[in-house]
Amino acid sequence: MKPEFKPIGVGDLLVVKQKLVRYAAGEIAHIENVMATESRGRRHRRLRRLEETVEFEFERTEENQRDLQSTERFELQQETQRTIQSDTKFQVGAEVAAGFGPVQIGVSTEFSTSTSKTESDRNATNYAKEITDRSLNKLVERVREQRTTRTLEEVEEKNFHTFENADGDNRTGIYRWVDKYYRVKVVNYGRRLFYEFIVGEPAAFYVFARTHNIDSNLLPPEPPTPANPDDPDQDLLPEHITRENYLALARQYGAGIGPPPRETVRISRIIGRDFPGDAESHWSFVDSEMEIPEGYVYGGRAVYYSSVKSGGDYWFGIHLPRRAYMRQDGVAGTTMGPTEMPQVQGIFPIGAHGRGLRSLMINVVIWCTLTGEAFAQWQLKTYNTIMNAYKKELMNFEEQLAAAQIQQGVEIGGNPPQINRAIEREELKKGVVTLWTGYRYDGPAMITHHPDKEIPENYPDVLINPTVELSPEIKFIEQAFDWKNMSYEFYPYYWARKKQWLDIHSRTDTDPLFQEFLKAGAARVLVPVHPAFTQAVLFYQLTGKLWTGGDVPMFTPPDPGGTLMAPGVADQTEEELALYQDYVAEMQDAGLIEELDRDVDISPDDPQAWMIKVPTTLVWLQSDPELPDLEAEGPDNG
Repeated sequence: MKPEFKPIGVGDLLVVKQKLVRYAAGEIAHIENVMATESRGRRHRRLRRLEETVEFEFERTEENQRDLQSTERFELQQETQRTIQSDTKFQVGAEVAAGFGPVQIGVSTEFSTSTSKTESDRNATNYAKEITDRSLNKLVERVREQRTTRTLEEVEEKNFHTFENADGDNRTGIYRWVDKYYRVKVVNYGRRLFYEFIVGEPAAFYVFARTHNIDSNLLPPEPPTPANPDDPDQDLLPEHITRENYLALARQYGAGIGPPPRETVRISRIIGRDFPGDAESHWSFVDSEMEIPEGYVYGGRAVYYSSVKSGGDYWFGIHLPRRAYMRQDGVAGTTMGPTEMPQVQGIFPIGAHGRGLRSLMINVVIWCTLTGEAFAQWQLKTYNTIMNAYKKELMNFEEQLAAAQIQQGVEIGGNPPQINRAIEREELKKGVVTLWTGYRYDGPAMITHHPDKEIPENYPDVLINPTVELSPEIKFIEQAFDWKNMSYEFYPYYWARKKQWLDIHSRTDTDPLFQEFLKAGAARVLVPVHPAFTQAVLFYQLTGKLWTGGDVPMFTPPDPGGTLMAPGVADQTEEELALYQDYVAEMQDAGLIEELDRDVDISPDDPQAWMIKVPTTLVWLQSDPELPDLEAEGPDNG
């Protein structure tokens, strides 16, 4: 693509050459006094502990026992009694009658018969039916949740510094800063076409690499700070955790996270009644209770399933809270009736009334919806679990990091200045290439590597086609600009991301110039173009294409039958083309005054040279306790 950054013009390439002359003691950094017979030291220990214990217990055991017994007795008693009575009577008698006269004799005979009959039948039928209905409901509820979180973060930092002056006089130690002195000179390397760039946070990748690769063989990668999955630049908050991303967060930090509560649940309750007596009579009852699980409300759909026994037409209705009502009319059978219910929580009774039934069995089913508060509690619990897992991994990383640093023993802080200058140029160059070409370094790889295979099948190997494809671009970028002589200026930390201010502001290094690089929020970079590539660079500026070699037609004097244009530039404005032709014309007579890579010997007697002092963070202990006279120690011009 065509570069967005355009050349700023043609000018002289002036390079400041410098030569390190000496180190010298600077101003006083610290004075330590120890009195005679004094012995003192300092110990420092820091300990931080955090313990959290949460216990929650709730138990529920539900037992329903129903015993239905029926006993039938049928007794038939029959008794028959028959009585027959007969009575026969025969009587003979003589009668004598005497008086004062003749005697009279009389004879009489009597005969009688009597018969009676009595008969009775008795029948008795007894029928008895006993029904025993015993119902036992036992409800014991217990839910036990025990969560114990114990985080012990112990950082023991022992600083023990002792001053011993058991005998003798008072002693004084004077610490002084160390300054560097350079002799510098400006060298003119002729006319150049210049580009100017602003590179943001030039040390960002260097600091990142140093943080993550102190010892890649010993250290695990530093766990990333939990971030919003939808916005990696934003720290993770409880409301960022959803049903879709909680598993990914759990895998990332090895956190034991429970699944989210279901959005809807169904609960049901069965009610049964028998109605003896007149089936046409009205009846009503309040029998049972429905319990909505904690964290849920119902206000959506409720249905019932009924099984009835009747002798004809019937009707009944079911009453639910807040005027929710379901009614059924018809013949015996099973039916279902929906109703819309407002949001209700907790425990509530169910009532029913009707007519024309001998028995009724109802199963009421209600859909319950999870509340926002309950889901927010799950989010908070999940967030705390993730953060605890992250802190555990971070502590493990920091412990291994500290152990690796201790194993390294005494370490010299910083790098030699030459290496620091190379690091600065390398990081700035990377930013400039991206800004000018748009290249993100995500092109095809030029080698292949199979770490999952065994030796020698896993050796890195060159890929020919990608290498051939990328070679022209690499050569052009590396050769067209005079990278070794680019000049740069670092701007303060406040041009960096605001969230990085604290980190950037605290960076230090023994090399003061490299410290500016580490703390820079941005950098202004001035890059000269190599004179031999001026036309090729301007052609790329106009077209976004590489020129294969030779003079570009639009920058050479035209032939009578030729053209000023080159392929791909016919649509450019005349003003831009004329400006670039002027740049090329101005560079026609420019040449190298001196070899760029040659070291310049700066003599102390060179009238064009001068001395500069560069402060450092190094400290030197003065050998004697006398306060320094900086003016008597010598001038700064060496």
